[in-house]
Amino acid sequence: MTRNSGARRQPGALAAVLAGAALLQAGCTLTSPFDPAGVLAPINEFVNEAQNAVEGAVANPFGNDPYPVVIGGDSTRVFYATNLGDTLIRFPGPTNDIVLPGLLGPSNLYMHQNGVRTLLRPLVPGNTFFGLTTNGEDVAFVQVIGAGAGGPRMQVVVGGLFIAGDRVVYEAAPGEYVLDLHLSGELLAIGVVGGAGARLIVVDLADGSQREFSEALIHAFDLRDRRLAYIADDQGEAVVLLRDLARDIGTELARGVRTPASVFLTDNFVVWTDAISGGVERVWAYDIREGTTRLWADAVQGQVRGASDDFFVTQERIVRGNGSVRLVIRRYAAAGASDVLGEFPANGRAGQAQIRGQRIIFVNSDRRVVVVPLGEGRRFNFRPF
Repeated sequence: MTRNSGARRQPGALAAVLAGAALLQAGCTLTSPFDPAGVLAPINEFVNEAQNAVEGAVANPFGNDPYPVVIGGDSTRVFYATNLGDTLIRFPGPTNDIVLPGLLGPSNLYMHQNGVRTLLRPLVPGNTFFGLTTNGEDVAFVQVIGAGAGGPRMQVVVGGLFIAGDRVVYEAAPGEYVLDLHLSGELLAIGVVGGAGARLIVVDLADGSQREFSEALIHAFDLRDRRLAYIADDQGEAVVLLRDLARDIGTELARGVRTPASVFLTDNFVVWTDAISGGVERVWAYDIREGTTRLWADAVQGQVRGASDDFFVTQERIVRGNGSVRLVIRRYAAAGASDVLGEFPANGRAGQAQIRGQRIIFVNSDRRVVVVPLGEGRRFNFRPF
């Protein structure tokens, strides 16, 4: 066939085409001799089967049924990953199952929305142990590269959830370890330990610029919008710090925190906890608008794992007489009322209680992701793959 093949048309055929176009422009109704849906149905079915085959092939290739790890979400979506390199160890008797994390990955990234599960990125070369996270558009993960004279090295990689194109945004020095990642908007906070102490590195993904905050020890940190909150040691005292990254302003919220445990940023508050004893925590809240601090709860059972302006969620470990461990997930309201959302064996990676948008999310011992509205609404759960 030449380049100009089909350029010449018979006048009668051209007139018929123009007449048909005129009928369509006039808004008439035409009856087709065949049903396009019937013709296309086998093609659509073939495409769906092919997609399902690809997803099925990478979902559980080693038969180890990896636990889902929740890495992000909001009021309509849940993002999670499964680390195909995880190894599940089952013990006889009442001893709980444990998971040995696969440090090299790979991991599959999924999204669940409106009852539909979608495999977004298969076989990402990262693991779920070092803080794989997403903001709904980008994903950040730690990649362990080959061992040199100083041992294995860690790289922090950022790529698109829906569009390919990974890039290295931070490479740890020999002897440094990346402990956690928090991604919010165009900012990525990286927690690094090693050498002389701990560092928080904030990377602006838009222009590649970096800011660094060095401390002797960083207990916990959180990133939301353009605010960074963390608990650090200052001359032997634990202090809670809030940094407005947009205006480059730092504020000390509390000093002398006895046993710092966690810190969370909500829309309008900084929430932090200190461990009292025996799995009991005290909860504080700093109002960013008013500049005031209040004691939210004097004593709650378990660890606070997430917070919003009006709720927080806890995860408690209960050791039975036979040595087995169970997890209890509780929701606490601002007025102090609480209710139990789930109780199950502490097997593998069960737990992971957190707040995303207006929902509490956790993973039960059956590997199901459980979603509970903060206020009124229907709870549901789904299988990871």
